[in-house]
Formats: sequence, C-alpha cells, structure tokens
Amino acid sequence: GEVAVTDVLALPQQPPEGIFNVLPTSVYPSDHLLIGASLNIEVPGLTPEQLAAAHALAAEAPPQRKGKPTDEEKAALQEHGRRRREFEVGLSMSQLQLLPWRQKKGKAK
Repeated sequence: GEVAVTDVLALPQQPPEGIFNVLPTSVYPSDHLLIGASLNIEVPGLTPEQLAAAHALAAEAPPQRKGKPTDEEKAALQEHGRRRREFEVGLSMSQLQLLPWRQKKGKAK
C-alpha cells in the first residue's frame, strides 16, 4: 500500500513546560513529543486475478457434513486447507480479509 502525508501540524513556538521541555530537531528527533499529522493510507486489495483465483479455490472446497468425516473426506479437507494456506502466503491482513473463506457468512462482497 501507499502512505501519503497530507498534513503536519507545526511545532509550537515555545518549548513545552515540565520535564520534556525541548523541541525535537533533525539531530535529536523526539521520542516523547506528540507531533500531529494526517496520513492517507491506501490499503492494498486483491487484484481481479487474485480475487477470481480465490473464488475458484473456494468453489472447489469439499462439502462439510455433520458427523465424523471418512478418511477420504478428511484427506480432501486437509488438502484443500493446505491449498488455501498456500494461497494466503504473502498476502497482507487487509487482503486476507477479502478472501471468500475469511468472510463471515452473509457478508460476501
């Protein structure tokens, strides 16, 4: 994603009162003085290709039935889970939230 600083508040003309009575400089930047800034953060999403691949992978999910799965069903579920984890490698948290299997039921976009 991209981060752009859209506004930064000016430092006060006088140092603050009390124990932290210095203003930051380029040589001694502040680690305690709150400096106000507005940021515009572009959260990365999924490309159309990634989203299509995610929906295709979700559609291939084996059915989950109630009760204990057979060995074949268990193997299919584990294989599909492995493929989903492999798909998720390298995605950011915001991208992971867009995946069909990560969305809550009834909230698909």
